[in-house]
Amino acid sequence: RMCKELAEFGDKKKAGAVGIDYEDTTKMKFTEACIQEGLRMYPPLILLMRMARKGREYGKYGIPKGDIVVTSPAASMRLNNVFKGADSYNPERWFTAKDLPRYSFIGFGGGRHACLGGAFAYLQMKCIFTVLFNTYDLEAVTDQMPLPNYAAMVVGPVHGKETRVRYRRKRPQDIQASLELKIPEILSKSSKLLPPDDKKSKEFTLEEVKKHNTEKDLWVVVDDLVFDITEYVPQHPGGLKILNNAGGDSTKGFKGPQHPAHVMNTIMEFYKGKLKKE
Repeated sequence: RMCKELAEFGDKKKAGAVGIDYEDTTKMKFTEACIQEGLRMYPPLILLMRMARKGREYGKYGIPKGDIVVTSPAASMRLNNVFKGADSYNPERWFTAKDLPRYSFIGFGGGRHACLGGAFAYLQMKCIFTVLFNTYDLEAVTDQMPLPNYAAMVVGPVHGKETRVRYRRKRPQDIQASLELKIPEILSKSSKLLPPDDKKSKEFTLEEVKKHNTEKDLWVVVDDLVFDITEYVPQHPGGLKILNNAGGDSTKGFKGPQHPAHVMNTIMEFYKGKLKKE
């Protein structure tokens, strides 16, 4: 399925890849799902740590000021009560899974302190995959892939065991054959943002939202929820394009192909309330 998608950007005359631009990478939805599933199963960091700058309560737990809060992407993204068949590689889950919990995917951290390089990492890997899989047919010939080295600061493979692949340079007809593959469409279920259960939601009219329409004071509406994303403006990978729907309904733009799935979690950090039905 991924090879068929990437073949759209292959060179039909001499194989390999043609020049691709940013808009092309936004169309590689299944390739992105493959990358995200790999990150879910084998995240590069096994621990994320934050210091509590002030004491707070979370559910039934008390977190004193100065304590270190730790989460493990490697453990939390393998929970079977969150991801069905969590130990199986299944990129299609990112199209069919509905209403995953907040922060179910933390391959790049989460919230306002999520890794700023996440969007660039997806862009880079899509470009590499486009060239690699339009140039070569690859087949693993190693009987077992190396285990992850969880003793390292950044997780890589355990050293000492070779990983070998068999490869063949593709011909133009191979690119065409990939394009002609008949693959059933994935039946997707679009997730809708829901207000947090632990907050009593205020309501705002659209007229109130419209007043907040500048780089220094920016509110948007997504799925009838109101968000104050002023703090996120300097971090936005797309720069000031974030102002395209300033003070208005940004649902269509927010759920566009340029955004990776984890933005569904990130935006909830800026939740303000509900849009008041008039």
